[in-house]
This record gives sequence, structure tokens and C-alpha cells, in this order.
Amino acid sequence: MWWQVCHCLTMLAQLLYILASTVTTTKACECRNANFGTDVRTGDLKSPGYPTGYCTNLDCKYEIDGAAGQTVHLSIISFETEQRHDYLEIHETFIIASQQHSAKIATLSGKDVGWPLYASSEGSGFMLRFVSDSSEQFGGFHARFSRMNASLPGVSCPRLYHEAIATEQTLPSPSSAFSYTAGCAYMINTTESNAIKLRITTVLSTVKISIYDTENYYTERASQPLSEISGIFTTLPLEVVSRTKSLMVNFILIPRQPGATLPPSQLFNIVFYRTESPCKCFMKSLTINSRVATSVVSPGFPSEYCDSLNCPLELQIEYGPITEGKHSAIRIEIHTFNMEHGADFLHLLDRLQHSSRYLISRTGELELARSKYFTFNGEVAELRMVTDSTIVNRGFNLSIIAIERDNDCKCKGDAQPLEYTANSGEFFLTVPSSCLFLDCFFHISRPIAASSTDRLRLLTNITYEFKSAQEEFLEILRGIGNNIIPSHTTDLDVVIYEPGMSKEGNDEMTADAPTRFWYHLAANAPGGTANIKFSYEWRPICECGELNLQASDNEWKRLTSPDYPAFYCNSMKCQYLISAPHGQVVVVNITEVALEPNEDILALFNGPNITDKRLELATGIQMFNYLIKGSVNEMTVYFESDVSISNKGFVLFYASEENSSAGGAASRGIVGANGHLLLYVTLVLLLVLCSGVLFITYQRNLFCFANRYNWQDSIVGFSNLAHTANTPSDERSLFP
Repeated sequence: MWWQVCHCLTMLAQLLYILASTVTTTKACECRNANFGTDVRTGDLKSPGYPTGYCTNLDCKYEIDGAAGQTVHLSIISFETEQRHDYLEIHETFIIASQQHSAKIATLSGKDVGWPLYASSEGSGFMLRFVSDSSEQFGGFHARFSRMNASLPGVSCPRLYHEAIATEQTLPSPSSAFSYTAGCAYMINTTESNAIKLRITTVLSTVKISIYDTENYYTERASQPLSEISGIFTTLPLEVVSRTKSLMVNFILIPRQPGATLPPSQLFNIVFYRTESPCKCFMKSLTINSRVATSVVSPGFPSEYCDSLNCPLELQIEYGPITEGKHSAIRIEIHTFNMEHGADFLHLLDRLQHSSRYLISRTGELELARSKYFTFNGEVAELRMVTDSTIVNRGFNLSIIAIERDNDCKCKGDAQPLEYTANSGEFFLTVPSSCLFLDCFFHISRPIAASSTDRLRLLTNITYEFKSAQEEFLEILRGIGNNIIPSHTTDLDVVIYEPGMSKEGNDEMTADAPTRFWYHLAANAPGGTANIKFSYEWRPICECGELNLQASDNEWKRLTSPDYPAFYCNSMKCQYLISAPHGQVVVVNITEVALEPNEDILALFNGPNITDKRLELATGIQMFNYLIKGSVNEMTVYFESDVSISNKGFVLFYASEENSSAGGAASRGIVGANGHLLLYVTLVLLLVLCSGVLFITYQRNLFCFANRYNWQDSIVGFSNLAHTANTPSDERSLFP
């Protein structure tokens, strides 16, 4: 048996090795946050697992304290991360009023970052933050730092932090002896509700300057700069005005040509001061005429707009004569549009007397939108620009003009959207061939007669035929309530029909919330007729339906989960009783089960109550290839859903048949249960049999081993081993 003992020891050693390796790997994946004090003159910083590979979901920090009279030099020795997803932020730390602050000066990601060398300002340090996501991993980074005497020429950056006041100040520039290509960074702040103006007069040919609103630069992926200045290509002098109260100014050095020299001067000449913010809303009202288009741009355009704006603009067509059989409408053409997607909006509202009715919103980029025109139905409308307190972009440039349309080229109703509040109805829209510009909205709201506790689902039938114009589509927005959400964000359930997909068709759709229909048309020439027709009905949902069901001999009847094939509702409890004629039993065929696993259930019981013997229990996705028969003339079907995920539900068919025995025939469900019990018993017997065989084999080997060495008096076979030390040498010779 010694070989078995050795085998066990070998397996134990392997297990211990695996556990040790796991612990080692886990420790290698952990962040080794480090703080290098002022007494540490040089050191290395590495990502966890370098150079083999870092781990997922890291957020590691490394700090290098600044010291008076010294500058810290930070060089990147090696760098390799997943592009855009894993990155290294480099912050410069500085002291203001005995409090430490930091400003991000660079973000590195990917592979081709070069070997940048960063120099801090005098007395400042660095803080590094390494972040990885949950996907790919690469080698990571290796950085090295050292301290130098800041009084030496060209070895440190100027002071990072500055406050803008009404008086002009000069932004300190390193001398032309400064040679670190990663350059330097400056943060300039001013008081609330004001802005910062920079005036750039000279920049050396080897310098490139980027200017950001600080909040934009602080995103994980810095957005487009407010301005970029090159010593070669930019016409100077140049003035730049911030959109916020804080600016980041970064410069880098372009490698010089071999042998090239620079005059002993400053790298640039920039002054800064506090100024009035350009973030003022446009005019509150605008009169539109048909002779010339009026231009409307976002505040600050073509530079960036500002934070926290809420700028309304009322549009009114100029009073004048109208051709008989025609009417005037306001048309917008979008030339440029770039706003923070899903956060900053241009809302379009219809005006009727003194009320505004929301139609649609624009956000994101014009290139991603399906339309560049929009036409209001009436002579009064409103635009409203709303921005949040974070990222800003260029904004928009619109032209607005009054157009004449035939009277049959008009949306239904006095104001848009046309609202429907009945339990059911239908509506249609016919667009003649002469109609070129049209935007119509139909909104189906919850029925006025419905109470707040009624659970309803909207069923809509749509028939459409398009003109095949340059811009034409039908957009259906499900779930619009009081919240203004743009049509082309992923926050809404949006369905699009357009000629490129199908010129005509018929479709059905369902929704659990109010739904809006938007027909858009912008054509450059007459042609074709468009026809849109809708019929709708609000139907009760989340109802169990008829609970007492009657089974018939040789006639299969259908029972489904509530609202099938639509998803069932949460928090449902439905108990159905299926009864068969006297002397017969209930037979069930389950054809589909699609429930939330382990949370939503379908159960069948052999009798009129859920306390009777259970025949079947189903959850998740299951298939049944057998019939389930009860032994009495009643069967209970119980369905329950929890408060979370829902699914399609279930489908079953039920009928009745003669009871095959006086005592009641065993149903297939019972047979199935007995089959399971028989399987368990068989497995237990096999386990006992295998254990017995192993035990007998073990005893046989043990007996043969003892027999081999003539242990006649030993019962176990090992009792004499304890006395081998006292046996004569001739007896010990028996052991090899």
C-alpha cells in the first residue's frame, strides 16, 4: 500500500501548490498603492502584474510628494494598455492655503504613447491613477521618478495654478532652454458667473498649445479643445474666451530639426484676465418672414456653448397677406448641430395661445440624425436650449424661414401633437403630391375613463404608404410621458418605418405606456402621395381571466398565462380549476413554458386545491414530451410571478378522458414522480454495491499483503508493524 500513500501525498502537494499559486496571483492583481515622501529621491512605479499583465477592474493610486525647492521628473519607461478602456491619469499636486489640490495634466492609453518625460513646478508633486475595465489586459506600465534642484535652468515647469482678476496677468513661460517634450500645464480659475480671456501674441515654432474648459478636459477622454494654437500655422495675435470659470492650458514641444537652435527667449507670450461670460441666451422672441431666412446660433457659437443654460426663443411669423387656399408655416433648416448626447437638448415646442406643447428634441450630432429640416404646423412655435452642468460642445447653427403651403398640406388639429384619450379609435393622414414639408404628431394617452389602478396595454395597427421623398419616415416613440426625451436616444423604445426599408406595409405593435407617432417629410420636388392610417385599442392586462374551466372528452381547450404572447405582469397569482365530468379525469398537455427561472412558477395539483398532491412544477424554460393525467375529475393549475423579470409565460391544452380504474388511474405525472423515486433508489443501490466491491477488494489486497509476510496472528495486517524495531535482524530482513 506504500504506493497509494505516495500517490495521496503527491496529490496533496499539487493541491497546496495550486492554492499557493492562486494566492500569489491574487496578491499580484491587487493594487499596490504607494506614497513616496519627500525623503525618497528616486523610485519606480509599476502596474500590478507588470510586465506579465495587469488584472481587471483596477483603480490604483501612486503619490509622489512635492518638496520645497525641488522639481519632480516623471518618465514613462514602458506603456501598454487596452486602447481607450484602460488608462493612466497623471495629476500634478500643489498646495494652496495649506491645502493640497491636484490638476490632471495628461491621460495615457494604448501603446504608442512614446516615452514622455514630465516635470513638475517647484514644490509640486505627482499623483498617478491607473484604471482598467473588465475586458482585455496588457502588460501595463513602468514609470520612474527622480528629484532635481528647481533652481537649475530649464528643469522645471512654471507654477500650475493661477487666479484671473480684472487686471491683466502674464502666464509664466519656460525659457527656450526647456526641452521636455511633454510640456507643462496651467489651470486658470476665476469667480462665479465670469469667464477667462486669453490673448496670445507670440508662440515659438516648436510649441503647440491646447486650451480646454477644465470640465471638458477632466472627462476620461478629453473632448475637442476650445482652441489649438501652433507656432507655425496659427495667425497671431489671437483671443480665446472660456465658457466656464476654469481653463486648462497645455503646451507640448515639437521635436526640433537636428542642428536647429532657438533664440534665448520665452516659449510663448500669453496674458489672461477676467471678463464677462459669453454664456448669455439669445433673444427671447423672433419674428420670421418669407423673404429671407433668419439665422439662429447657440450662445458662443462657433466656439463651445456654456453650462446650465435654459434659453427659450419664441418664433412668430410676420403678419402679412396670404395667398388664397394656402397658409403659412415655420420651417427650420439645421446647418450645424453638435450637443452633448443625451444631456444637452434643443427642444421644439408647438405654441397655441399661451401654452407650449412639447413635440420633439434634438441632441448629439447632426450626422447621426435622420433629418435636417423641421416644419411647425402653425404660425407660432418655440425653441428651448437646455444644457446640464458638465460637458459642452460647439452647439448649433439654424436658419428659420416662413413658407406657404396648400391647405391640404397640414396636420390635423389646431395644435400639435393631436391627442387621443378614448379607449379605442382610428385616425389617418393623407399627404398630397404637392406637399413638400410636413411634421405631424399623434399622441395616444391613457383613456380618461381609466382609473389610476387600471392596468392597460395599447394595441395599435399601422398601415403606411410613403412618397419616397429625400427625408421621410414614420417614427413611433413608446413610453413618452411628461419627461422630455429625444427620439433618437437609446432611452426610449423607438420603432422606425422609412421608404428605404419598405415603401408600404402593415404592422401591429403593443405598448404599456402612452405612445407618440411622428410623420416627417422634407422633399425637394412634388411626387407621389403618402397615406398613414392607425387604429388603436387599450386592452386590460394583468388579469387572470376565467378561473373555473370545464374539460371535455376528446376536445382540447387552450389555457395561457395572462396577456400571452405578450409578457405577463409582475406580482401575479392565478389559480385555475379544471373540472371534468363525473367518472373522468383531467389530462393536460404543456406545450410552452417560458418563465423567470426559480422565481416564477407553474404548478399542477391533483385535486381542487393547491394543498393536494402536486403533479408537476415548472419554472424557467422547459419542454414536456408527455401528458399529465390526474386521478380525479379535478385539477388545479397555479401560476405565480414575482416583482422582477417577466417572460412570455406558458401555454397548455386540457381535456378529459375516462377513468381507467375504479381506484383512479395513476397519471403520467405520478408515474413520472415514481420514476424519479425509482431512479434515486437505483442510484443508491449502485452506490452501495460499488462501495462493497471496493471494500472487498481492499480487504483482499490487505489479506494477501499480510499473508505474504507470514503475519499469522494479525487480523488487521498492520498491528505487527509497530514492533519491527524489536524484532531480530533476520526477521527485519523480510522488509526490502
